[in-house]
Amino acid sequence: MKRLFIYTTIITSTLAFAGCNKQLNQQPISSLPTSAFWQTPQDASTGTASIYAGMQNVFSSAFIEWGDARSDNFTYGGTGENQIDVALNGLNSTDASADWGNIYNTILRANLAIKYIPNISGLTQVQTNNYLAQAYGARAFMYFWAVRVWGDVPLRLAPYESIDSTPNLARTNADSVINNVIIPDLNKALSLVDNTSYSTFI
Repeated sequence: MKRLFIYTTIITSTLAFAGCNKQLNQQPISSLPTSAFWQTPQDASTGTASIYAGMQNVFSSAFIEWGDARSDNFTYGGTGENQIDVALNGLNSTDASADWGNIYNTILRANLAIKYIPNISGLTQVQTNNYLAQAYGARAFMYFWAVRVWGDVPLRLAPYESIDSTPNLARTNADSVINNVIIPDLNKALSLVDNTSYSTFI
C-alpha cells in the first residue's frame, strides 16, 4: 500500500508539472503581443485607429471637465463629489477627472506606432509618412493637454514594453515638454504628412 501511494504521488506530480508547463505557455486569446503585431499594412491602420480610440477615451468627459466646467459658466447639478470638485475648481488626486491614465495610454499607442510603423513592409513611403504624421501629431496633442491640465508631467517618448523598465517617471518641466516634445512633434508631423494623398489615411 505504501509503495502504491509513492507511485501515485510520482505520477500525479509528473502530470501536474507537465500540465502546468503547458498552461503557462498558452498565448493570450484576447490581445496580441507586440511581437505578433505591427507586421502588415493592416496592422499599421489598426494601430493608428487605436490612437484615435484612445483620444476618444481621453475626451469623452474630460474635455468639459478640464475646460469650461471649471469656469463660472457651469455649476454642478448633482451630489457627486467629482461634479462638485470640478465646478468649484477643487480637483484633487482622488477625483476621476484628475486621472491621466487615458492620456498616457494614448501616448503609449503613439509611441508604439512611431517605433514600429517604419519597419512594416508593404507600405509605400507616403503611407508610412502619413501614419507617422498622425502618431506624432497625436502624441503632441496629448502632451499639450497634459501640460495644460497638470503643468509638469512625466515624459515617455518610447513605448513601455518590459516589466524590467521603470513604470514611474519623475515629472519633466512643462516648458521643456513644450519646447522639446510638443513643438518638435508638430513640426515632424508637418514635414511628414502628404496632404494631397487623403486616401492613404485610415
